[in-house]
Amino acid sequence: NQIINTICPTNVFTQPDVSPFSTIILLNARSICPAASGDTKWKLQFIRDYMVRDDNLPPVVALGITETWLNDTYTDAQCHIEDYCCYRADRESRRGGGCALYLHTDLIGTNPLSHSDSDNSVVLVYVKSLHTIFGVVYHPPASSDEHFRLSLNKIQNYIDHCSRNNTVPDVYLIGDFNMPHFNWDTCSLPPSPPSPCYGHLMSFIERNFLTQVVQEPTRGSSVLDLILCNKAHDVVKVDLSDNKLSDHKTVHLTLGFNPPYSALIPLL
Repeated sequence: NQIINTICPTNVFTQPDVSPFSTIILLNARSICPAASGDTKWKLQFIRDYMVRDDNLPPVVALGITETWLNDTYTDAQCHIEDYCCYRADRESRRGGGCALYLHTDLIGTNPLSHSDSDNSVVLVYVKSLHTIFGVVYHPPASSDEHFRLSLNKIQNYIDHCSRNNTVPDVYLIGDFNMPHFNWDTCSLPPSPPSPCYGHLMSFIERNFLTQVVQEPTRGSSVLDLILCNKAHDVVKVDLSDNKLSDHKTVHLTLGFNPPYSALIPLL
């Protein structure tokens, strides 16, 4: 049977120079506002430079940024990163917060969902060729319990909507959840959760058979930046690194496949 690649002209099975791996990156930027007079205008260019990969590194298929601090006065063109499509969820009504997903243009995103309230921000994109959802979440420390529950409901409805023929899509949900009291070694709640938000997130994880794969602290001694996925066996490794954007570490998730070339294999 002939396998036709409709996304890239290079066949991964015959071209050894195509990386069999890929990377998802999560970082907390604490503002990427590109205002010419702002003191954070350098950050977006720093991220653009950071995304220029060495030939020996796996390509970045998705970049999640939390605490973007953007609003409707900033256009997508001002926030552009070459070779990536930007999907944003800007916080409503007050400064700060927000998140963005940058998806490589080799992956065609459809049905984007952007949700934001005065606390939480969520952006989700479905890649039909991979039957995969990529999403970014920002949940601030003092979020309303009801706002967070409603945000999780929107994510759940999106997952349910993208499920076809009773087949749940692959899910990569990344973000800054600001829940330092979880025990991720056992994926269990603390004895006395400080907020009902902990229970909401645990119920969501259990319902969707998700695994949280970040085990080392991402800010101080706390694991705040999470990667939730339902195909943990595809994760090769998780690396953390310091950056000068904020006091959070950058999270690098290496996948054991290269998503643009996964479209070579027809969906069953």
